[in-house]
Amino acid sequence: MKKLLVFCILLCSLMITAPVFAEGKFQEPVPDVDPAAAQNLDDLSFTALGFTETRLIGPFDSTSLQVSFPEEWKFDQTGSLHLEFVLSIYGVDFVEGINQSGGVLSIFVNDTSLASIPLNKIGENVLDISLSQDVLVSQRTDGRFDLSFDLFSQESCTRDIEVDVVIKESSYLKLPHTSVTPLVDLTLFPRPFFQPDSLYERKVILVVPDNASDAELQAAMDVSSGLGNLTNGNLIVDLVVNSSLTSELIKSEHMVLIGKSGSIPMMEELNTPIKLVNNQFDFSGAGAEDGLVQEIVSPWNSTKAILIVSGNTDAGVIKSGQAVKSGEILTAGRNDVSFVQDYRPQNQAFPLALDQSFRTLGYSDRTVSYAGTSSVFIDFYIPPQNLVGTDAYLNLHFNHSSILAYDTSGMTVLLNGRAVNSIQFQENNTQPTEVQIKLPPSAFLPGPNQLLIQVRLVPIDKCSQIGFLNSTWATIFSDSTLHLPSQKASGSQLQTINLSDYPNILVTGPSMGNLTFILDKSSENNLKTASIIAYDLGNTVGSFLNQIKIMDAKSVNLFELAKDNVLVIGRPILTPLIYELKDKLPAPFEKGSEVPLDPASMVIYRVMPGSDVGYLEMFISPWNFERLALLVSANTDKGITLAGSALTGGDFLGNLAGNFAIVSSGRIIGLDTRFPIDSEFLNKETQLVSGEESQPIKIQPTLAERNWMIPAIGIVTIFTIAVVVMVLLPAMRKIKAKK
Repeated sequence: MKKLLVFCILLCSLMITAPVFAEGKFQEPVPDVDPAAAQNLDDLSFTALGFTETRLIGPFDSTSLQVSFPEEWKFDQTGSLHLEFVLSIYGVDFVEGINQSGGVLSIFVNDTSLASIPLNKIGENVLDISLSQDVLVSQRTDGRFDLSFDLFSQESCTRDIEVDVVIKESSYLKLPHTSVTPLVDLTLFPRPFFQPDSLYERKVILVVPDNASDAELQAAMDVSSGLGNLTNGNLIVDLVVNSSLTSELIKSEHMVLIGKSGSIPMMEELNTPIKLVNNQFDFSGAGAEDGLVQEIVSPWNSTKAILIVSGNTDAGVIKSGQAVKSGEILTAGRNDVSFVQDYRPQNQAFPLALDQSFRTLGYSDRTVSYAGTSSVFIDFYIPPQNLVGTDAYLNLHFNHSSILAYDTSGMTVLLNGRAVNSIQFQENNTQPTEVQIKLPPSAFLPGPNQLLIQVRLVPIDKCSQIGFLNSTWATIFSDSTLHLPSQKASGSQLQTINLSDYPNILVTGPSMGNLTFILDKSSENNLKTASIIAYDLGNTVGSFLNQIKIMDAKSVNLFELAKDNVLVIGRPILTPLIYELKDKLPAPFEKGSEVPLDPASMVIYRVMPGSDVGYLEMFISPWNFERLALLVSANTDKGITLAGSALTGGDFLGNLAGNFAIVSSGRIIGLDTRFPIDSEFLNKETQLVSGEESQPIKIQPTLAERNWMIPAIGIVTIFTIAVVVMVLLPAMRKIKAKK
């Protein structure tokens, strides 16, 4: 029996120490949809609205929640607020049962007073407050519903007591509603396709023709980047070609149809304001090359809208795409139609102004008037061809209230997230004051920059907020000035290109925000990836992305490529241009191979058939040495998706770095071929395997990959000790017995 037990222990030890191989598959996270919203229920808990239990502390405190209800909801009955809160009153002057008044809890909906609740019941409180239909309809341009709670406790100032109110997340709104058609009004764009703080995530389907022209795809990229910018990346956008459009998608989602008048097959099924005549829009009174933007209620789902970005010509479609990208759509006569006569791409080739006041940057005087910390943001632009000199500074003009606790009130100035100075408020700052703050050149970035002024206001005592109107405040004046002496950047800076500088590095510099996408237009997966990248660029760099052009990989115009930075998307076997770039790529592809030769890694792993690996490579454009190029490639279509997701902030281990990155199994391996290890050794290694089935790829192993060894060694040690004890124990007992 003991021998059998020893054998089992040894067998378990071997099983534990044996290596286990498993194929890890990366999957993009699926956004959660609030169940209550998905089921269209009337009762909406504070938790579902994003509110967590909050404590209000007297004498004055407040909290709020904001949400956008779906555009298709109509409140045709009176709703209600079911409020649960806990009141606590304590202190030297508090006697239970006597003088229990703690002040007032005021409730506001969209800045309209809803109720004022006397705080005289200590402990749990439950109230149901009626919400009229008028109160529920937001008058804000963004459609947000704002619910706020303000605690006023004058008693805390006149007597030695403390008042706390805890708003519980078990509170809820009861909102009976029906579904109606959304309001189609181009002047409100991006509504109804997007609403800030929406109750549930919105999705929009971009539809392009099966054989879309370069111009039609350019308009699609403009729309995608515009939506990314206008929604701050909070909208789900998917691009499909017309033949992939299913009846389920048509009925369930908002859509944007993009293409010329004769390129969108379903146009004849739509009741558009401007009609088709012989496959051409009737442009009576408009120019033949005009763009046309229309918005209608979907005939397949009356709660959804359709945006049509079109024109009779390619030029017209591009104009329409640019108009939607701008987010400011002007209409004339009726709000569901807009004709676009022309557009002017931005010209960012301007010198750096020596002195820029906040006023010239578009900012007026900014006054903050709430106790606590508030932020003032000032955005400005440094032309990439310029470097900021060593004597840059900020002349900050400000003043503040005299009823502040000076030892704990003040300002901190940050440049691009880097703290550069702090100012403690003093009595002499109550009059307009000027302070000069030195700005280190290393804190500036080429392209978009941001100055952040954090203002902390602490009242001189806890009751001054109630005792004095607007007692805590500070003003930053618009005649504050940035002094930015500059010097010309040297061309050698292109040699420092790094994937970690994406996306700013692609939209700044001499290209002036112009970017050309080269892709295989026959691949819907490539089009989807291009749209995702454009959407993310819009979200991250905004208006600094000037114009996206599309070029078919099968018909490259070298003259046009020399003008812009370039982004190439595609598998090498379907994009021959990638093979032609062999001498320019950090990790080149041999003809016929879809796995690059990598001169920068230490360990070589095989890319087995059926695996999905993406590659990102950044290099100087071979068509213009003052431009940059970025390659998004892979050995499979799924690999292209992975590489695109790595650029757009997907959930991966590792970060983009160097000039070459490998993306696989949820990981990003950043490498730099400009600093390779022993090249002779690598050359020998790369010749060990030939043929397409098992191309080598070299990845630096990490300590995390060996973490399984530590617990395994510990377990084996414990089992070994147990075996030794079991063998020796009987012998020791015999010796003891003899003694």
